[in-house]
Amino acid sequence: MKDLNRYLEQLRNLMNDWRTILALASKPDEDEFKTVLKVVGLSTLIIAALAYIIRLVIVLMLYG
Repeated sequence: MKDLNRYLEQLRNLMNDWRTILALASKPDEDEFKTVLKVVGLSTLIIAALAYIIRLVIVLMLYG
C-alpha cells in the first residue's frame, strides 16, 4: 500500500508538471516558426551530407 501511495503521488506530481508546461507554452509566431524550420532543415541536410561522405569514404576504402 505504501508503494502504491508513493506511485500515485509521483503520478500527481508528473501531471502537475505537465499542466505547468502546457500553461507556459505558447504558439510561435510565423517568423519564429519559419526560422526554426530553416534551422532544422539545414541541420538535416548537413547531417545527411556528412553521413553520405562518411559512407562514400568507407565504401571506397573497402572496395576501391
